[in-house]
Amino acid sequence: MNHTYITKIELKNIRCFDNFSVSLAENESPIQWTMILGNNATGKTTLLRAVALGLCHEGDAVALMKDAPGNFVRKGKREGQIRITLKQEKNETPHTITTTIIKASEDEPEIIRQFIRPERQFSRADIFVCGYGPQRSAPAYAGYEKYEPINAVRGLFNHQITLQNPELILLRQEPGLRKKLEKKLLQILMLDAADCEITYPKTGFEIRGPWGRLPFEALSDGYRSTTHWILDFIGWLIYAERFDSDEEIGGIVLLDELEQHLHPKWQRHIISRIREQFPKVQFVTTTHSPLLASAVGKLPLKTYRDKLIHLELKPDRTVGKNELDTLIGLNIDQVLASRAFDHLTDADPEVERVLAEASKLAGRGDQRTEDDEERYQAVKSALKMILKRQGRTAVETDIRNELYQEMRQEIDELERKVFGEIR
Repeated sequence: MNHTYITKIELKNIRCFDNFSVSLAENESPIQWTMILGNNATGKTTLLRAVALGLCHEGDAVALMKDAPGNFVRKGKREGQIRITLKQEKNETPHTITTTIIKASEDEPEIIRQFIRPERQFSRADIFVCGYGPQRSAPAYAGYEKYEPINAVRGLFNHQITLQNPELILLRQEPGLRKKLEKKLLQILMLDAADCEITYPKTGFEIRGPWGRLPFEALSDGYRSTTHWILDFIGWLIYAERFDSDEEIGGIVLLDELEQHLHPKWQRHIISRIREQFPKVQFVTTTHSPLLASAVGKLPLKTYRDKLIHLELKPDRTVGKNELDTLIGLNIDQVLASRAFDHLTDADPEVERVLAEASKLAGRGDQRTEDDEERYQAVKSALKMILKRQGRTAVETDIRNELYQEMRQEIDELERKVFGEIR
């Protein structure tokens, strides 16, 4: 099967993006996992929606835009553009889909025009894309008979849209394939124990886990939301006749706020488990979670290709990007204090304020007035007490104090050996 991947995304005058470009290729191979970070209102969801619009036919793109409130063309501009460059595994020639959105006036709906270059050796049927918004745990009743991109990405634009019925997707498959699908799902759900299984009583399918056996709809939001989008994705693959148990699955998945409803322990492993089950699928995802962010990035020993992108609101109210190195190996405090999370610290806001004041007073040096000096010494005394309690737990605090005392004793012993008794 000829899998198609995104190698470049370009946006011009699309909402908060005035002129944005990011490459999703490395050494002529597609980036397999792109993680997008950034504060609220920095365009993460807009970026995913723009990619979905660019990959859908222009008529479907118009329908999707009606599901999302507001215009897509940047305020004050008459025209915006989405350009998606695609590469097929068995075709060396890249193809570009250019989607131009025209806004005649504020009161009229936006118009879309789309062009593919070059047109030869390219079929829209080669594009397989699914998109998921943050609302993925609602009861799923929808059923379909064929794959259509507009239905597969609609959840990114309309949070009221429900996904496909997961039980139907499983029950429609012959027993051998169903077992393979169940195994993939249980692995991603971290239900690795031998007695974990999926069963199908008349009352609706059930999942057996550490809690025992429960109906699917009685499970927590984390299990339900993950099961919904995983089986929805597999369902579209089957309808598109792209699921072959003897061949690696390809395609593009756009996923907003992957961490929704997931416990931190699960967040640490979810990406690696998804990779293991879908090694050739290209994921473009967003997150606010430092745990997820620290699982993505360039690392020489890794066999897959990642990209970590931080979106940042600039003074002119446009959004720029920073392509970051890996955060793998950093603890959560270090991840939060990095540029990826706008240099946050885990200190209380009041402590941050005191630190800022202390830095300002220290910077004055000899120019500090008597009142400044008095305040500076008071702030230093307060900070000493705060820093003295750096241990996260009582145990850590005790260990830190014990290590300090041991170091003091070693230093005193060394001084006696070198200088003798000092009276």
